[in-house]
Amino acid sequence: MADNQVPQFRKSVYIKTGVVVGTALELLALSIVAGLGFVPGFFGKPIYVYIGLVLFILVPLQVAMGLRLIPKLSFNWHRANGYVILFAGIIHATFALSVYFFRVPIRLF
Repeated sequence: MADNQVPQFRKSVYIKTGVVVGTALELLALSIVAGLGFVPGFFGKPIYVYIGLVLFILVPLQVAMGLRLIPKLSFNWHRANGYVILFAGIIHATFALSVYFFRVPIRLF
């Protein structure tokens, strides 16, 4: 595939035997990747590497908040962190899988 071509995502990616596999956020993230036509990168690495590093920090923090190892934080922080992890994980997986399976090019800035 040439660098200027946007990959065409088929419905078989989203639907398996009549049941929608992806969530609305995943479909939105895939449409963003398809609209861009590339995965952005900074300092020589794709953006999903940096999102993965942020997730690597957020997940142990989530566990520590859930087990009350950080006593001053309320449950609202635990819940908010969970939403951030969910959103970042979907974006991270979408970028990484689009590069691996759909050969979307990485454009470094």
